[in-house]
Amino acid sequence: MMESFSTWKLESILGAILVVLVAGFFVTKIFAVLSDFNTEVEIQTNDQVVVKGIPETERKLIEAWVHDNNIEVPPGKGYRYLIQTYPDKPWLNQ
Repeated sequence: MMESFSTWKLESILGAILVVLVAGFFVTKIFAVLSDFNTEVEIQTNDQVVVKGIPETERKLIEAWVHDNNIEVPPGKGYRYLIQTYPDKPWLNQ
C-alpha cells in the first residue's frame, strides 16, 4: 500500500506544531514559577513598608540581631516594626 506524500508532510507539520506548543507552555510555566519565587518578600519603599511574608531564616536572623544588639521592641510590635524602623536590614550584614 502506498502512502501519499502530502499526508506524510501534513502529519509532520502538525506534529512539529504540537511539539512547539508543548515546549512553549513549559517554558512559560518555568518563567512564571521563577518570577513568583523572587517575590516571597515584597517591600514597597514609597511612604510605607508593606511586608507580604518573612522567611523563617530571616526571622531567626532578626531575633539573633535583636538579642545581640539589645534592641527594644515596643509591646505589641514585631517584625513589621523592625523592618519599618531599619529598612536597610542590618541583620543581613552580620
